[in-house]
Amino acid sequence: FFGDLSIINIVKEIKVDEENENYKSIDGCLYTKDGKILIKYANGKEDDTFRVPDGVEKINTRAFIHAVNLKNIELPDSLKDINNFAFYKCTSLINLTLPKNLKRIGQATITYTMITDIIIPESVRDCDIRIKK
Repeated sequence: FFGDLSIINIVKEIKVDEENENYKSIDGCLYTKDGKILIKYANGKEDDTFRVPDGVEKINTRAFIHAVNLKNIELPDSLKDINNFAFYKCTSLINLTLPKNLKRIGQATITYTMITDIIIPESVRDCDIRIKK
């Protein structure tokens, strides 16, 4: 675990030294070196759409917290696990399509978003969605 990056209010870009053996940056966001875990989305980005790269299997706890400009997040079929509070307080988020191979949706994943409809795939075995606006 990288630490609680949710305490950082606004991050427009995350950079990682190429020599770092544990982490890397893709499009200004933080990932494990193997690219399987998205640790932190740069919540100060101005983009309204973000596509999680193919190969990502897990979205870390609070990875997108306070990413207030995002309206759409596209998730890859490789994704299996969305951790607690992953999209917490993404107050503009209206569209999130869950991939067909997803196994787990953590606690309060879409709390304080604008999502009104969500389809839980048949593959999900553990789900703790709490909805608040």
